[in-house]
Amino acid sequence: MSHSSPSYGEGPHTAEKLRIFGHLIRMHVSICDDKKWARDYRYIDMNAGPGIAPICKLDGSPLLFLAAATTARHLPYRALLVEQDQASADQLRARVAGYGRAEVRCGDHKVIVPAYIAGLTRSPSGLIYHDPNGRPSFQALSEVFVQPQAKRLDLLLYCGAAWIKRWNGWYFNRSRPDFTLQAGLDAINKDYYIIREPIDSAQWTYIIATNWSDFPKWKKQGFYDITSREGKAILAKLNYRAKLAPEADQQALPFDEGDDDDSLTDS
Repeated sequence: MSHSSPSYGEGPHTAEKLRIFGHLIRMHVSICDDKKWARDYRYIDMNAGPGIAPICKLDGSPLLFLAAATTARHLPYRALLVEQDQASADQLRARVAGYGRAEVRCGDHKVIVPAYIAGLTRSPSGLIYHDPNGRPSFQALSEVFVQPQAKRLDLLLYCGAAWIKRWNGWYFNRSRPDFTLQAGLDAINKDYYIIREPIDSAQWTYIIATNWSDFPKWKKQGFYDITSREGKAILAKLNYRAKLAPEADQQALPFDEGDDDDSLTDS
């Protein structure tokens, strides 16, 4: 699969991913629109890319959010768009130049996002979106959501569970303990989770983490509460553990993020 940007991966499911993201972000904006408790709304995109999917020529997540937010009745928002690749960040900055409340930062989201949350003086409403080209940054997410400023921020995670399973294989080959999707979710300080039925061999899925017990489900698109019968079955499928390393060698830190296996293509 060719890439137009070194930090933006596209695959056969990119258009579907963006379609579903667009629905979810419009729903989230609609819920918070013109509400007294959402006078400060923050959208944080941890993997913003260049602002478009270059191959399929569709707006990326930053522009889909900004389109939804700017057509809302009254949603005082600020958007933090983080991109690690300088060329992609420059493209994104040009594409969002007309949006005064959107800030693009080039750098490592594992550093930028936790520091940004720590710098907030109150607890805004909003959404953090994480769509990694590889395994999720669970350590950064745990650092973000343990902070009181993030208690009203929801998380939308898009990932391929196969990445985590390959990570486990990397661990096992070095006699280290494996790490599961369940362990990553357990480290995120949220009360409720909604999960989507995965697609293809990479097991791409959306996961919503929130403190709102009545967060809308979208069952016709395969979204289920993680405690439901369907949700438990989906998580079990995605949480399959590779063969464990020998017990005597299980001393690795749970969030060791060294030596990526980049053999999958993001969608």
